Formats: sequence, C-alpha cells, structure tokens
Amino acid sequence: MKTIITCGTIVLLLLSCQKSAVSPVQEHKPISSHALQKSTNGSFTINQQFDINLAGQGVIEFSSCNGDLLEVVSGVEHVDFHETVNQNHSSTGQHVNIQNLKLVSLTTGVEYTGSAVDNFSDNFDSTDRMILTESETIRLMTPGGKNNSVIKFDLHETVDPEGNVTGYVDNYRQGCQ
Repeated sequence: MKTIITCGTIVLLLLSCQKSAVSPVQEHKPISSHALQKSTNGSFTINQQFDINLAGQGVIEFSSCNGDLLEVVSGVEHVDFHETVNQNHSSTGQHVNIQNLKLVSLTTGVEYTGSAVDNFSDNFDSTDRMILTESETIRLMTPGGKNNSVIKFDLHETVDPEGNVTGYVDNYRQGCQ
C-alpha cells in the first residue's frame, strides 16, 4: 500500500506538469537540464528544469470577472522540479511560473496579459505520513478597471501510512481587481 501511494504521488506530479509539449521558444532561451545525484548512504536526488512553450497548444483559461473563455496564444511555462529519496523518506518540490503570458477572449476578442505561479511540495515517510501542500496564483489583466482576474488556490493534505486522509484544507478564491 505504501509503495502504491509513493508511485501514485510521483505519477501525479509528472502528469501535473504535462500541460503541453516541450518545445523551444524563440524569444526565450529554453532551459532543459536533468541531474541525478546518488550519495554513499543510498539516498538520491533528482533535479530537473525545463521550459514549455504554451503557444498553439490549445490551453484555455477563464476570466473570473466575466466567465469568458480565454485561449493562451503565447507564454513560457518554466518548471523547476526537485526530489530527494532517503531510505523510507521522499521529499518532492516543484515550482512553476508562467511568463510572457498572452491570452485572447474567445467571446469578445479582448486581449489579456498574465502570469501564474504554482508551488507544490510532497513529504512522504512510509512509517509516518504523507503531507501534500500546493499554492497557485493566476493573474489575468486587460486594459481598464475592475476587469483584472485573480485566481488563487491553496491545498494542504495529510495522509497516514494506511492511506487515510487525516487532514484536508483547500481554499479556492477568485475575483476581479
């Protein structure tokens, strides 16, 4: 059961960053690196960084101000992933930020600019518990007042070694500024 939870968590992490194909961006130098380090005590660390070009990938967002669907026409999603495994303990961290984000309303044609930041951490000890924490902020701006969309999401979840959720808090909020 513990191995299933660990494998499931790793798969979810890898799938969560698969928003589009990895491809270079002309105006932004792509970063792609991967490092695996193994220590003498049997622990190992994985560090990976890569950029994802969001242009032409069919990514859709929405405006929390008016509910319009917004198609992403350009942007670079930078992913910075770290994992350390040491005996029965695994620690994972992922930082994602999107820069040069440009979107167009599928209803009105209004252009938006934006940014997004997501931080995720997972600490798992097969003899104790697993703790998941995530915080995400998306900002979408367009000219004028009271029409800038802000979406924020926070999640904290604790799971015991038997797979029972022992603590769960989520806080989703959206609005206009």
